[in-house]
Amino acid sequence: MATMTMDFGGAGFTRGNPHGRVAQAPLRLTLRGRRVLFALLLLVATLLAFVALSALRGGSVSALSQVSAPTQATQAVVVKPGDTLWTIAVREMPGVDPIVGVDRIRTLNAMTPTSTLLAGSTIAIPSV
Repeated sequence: MATMTMDFGGAGFTRGNPHGRVAQAPLRLTLRGRRVLFALLLLVATLLAFVALSALRGGSVSALSQVSAPTQATQAVVVKPGDTLWTIAVREMPGVDPIVGVDRIRTLNAMTPTSTLLAGSTIAIPSV
């Protein structure tokens, strides 16, 4: 007579465990794993601190530039239709390189390179 052996999913299939589920041990980290996890957490904390300090430093620089700006001698100019910073710099700051003039106007008025001029608005022009 022949004997047949059947595997029902390993050692977990017993009378007390009819579905063959094996209990898993809780996750345990080795010393190396704990060191890697600690290094990752330290890296994330360092990056967050760097971002927070950069944001604070950026805010204080703009506040300082706004405080020191009024001490310059300035004049107010009303923007005409079709005016650009270049045309205003050429017209209002004769003898100054227009590139330097545009940069000074942008700095004084806290403009970005993508800022737009609106006809009728008033901007400050630094004295030459």
